[in-house]
Amino acid sequence: MRMLTIHADFIEFEPLTKALRSAPDAEQKQERYEECLVAFCSVEKSDEGKEEAVALKAAEEIDRVAQQVKPARIVIYPFVHLSSSPSSPSSAIKVLNSLEPAVRARGYETHVSPFGWYKRFTISCKGHPLSELSQMVSA
Repeated sequence: MRMLTIHADFIEFEPLTKALRSAPDAEQKQERYEECLVAFCSVEKSDEGKEEAVALKAAEEIDRVAQQVKPARIVIYPFVHLSSSPSSPSSAIKVLNSLEPAVRARGYETHVSPFGWYKRFTISCKGHPLSELSQMVSA
């Protein structure tokens, strides 16, 4: 999995249309989360068959960053565009479905933006040394 974390003043997003016919339904309303760590996640082909382990490792990495920047909440944002070798949609959904509760179990208020949707979004990065981190996560 490739992951980009951004410590943000806020993120706003609004699902507009499905990018995948198989994408789960989502409310087409704007959501806004303030004082958050946004984890843009792209599940890769190499993660297939190891979804649970990858999700747990990603949760550890999110927790590691969060312990340093102290966000009020975590927003998991599926973002296939980080990878040139994305996983199948079913594999990505398995990882995301495991990642959210793994992060929540670490004591964070956790939100997930809809998978498989084109979304409009605005983000305000805080701009300190740990506010932007790119990582490779593997099991």
